[in-house]
Amino acid sequence: MLYAAKFAMQTKEELKKFNFLRKTIELLGERGWSLNDKRDLLLFTERIVNIKDEALMVKYSEILRQYKEEGKNMYIPIALRDQADDLLARGMEKGMEKGMEKGKLEVARNLLTNGISLDIIVKSTGLPMDQVRGMMN
Repeated sequence: MLYAAKFAMQTKEELKKFNFLRKTIELLGERGWSLNDKRDLLLFTERIVNIKDEALMVKYSEILRQYKEEGKNMYIPIALRDQADDLLARGMEKGMEKGMEKGKLEVARNLLTNGISLDIIVKSTGLPMDQVRGMMN
């Protein structure tokens, strides 16, 4: 870890940083480290070395993906974590929207069952009148 910090302080060239991370992955792949130990070291090293070149980060991600395909999984690289976080946030937002819609439909059905007028159901749930009428069948 100290070597990674020293290297990062002395090296400004992105390609050298990339090669350093690639070599670190190769060495970890050869050692019998646990997934958690490999992940911890790579996370620390990535943050210190800090590759800013997007093309090199894509190559780096590809190397990690290849290791995963070979059964030598390291962890999810920084570039893919950001994408995964975005996908997770969008998925959660979509799930919340679907849940709210499902809740509105359930409330509308309950109100219909209890004989509440269509106008009040539409105002209460925000559902379109046609949709509420369709629920009566």
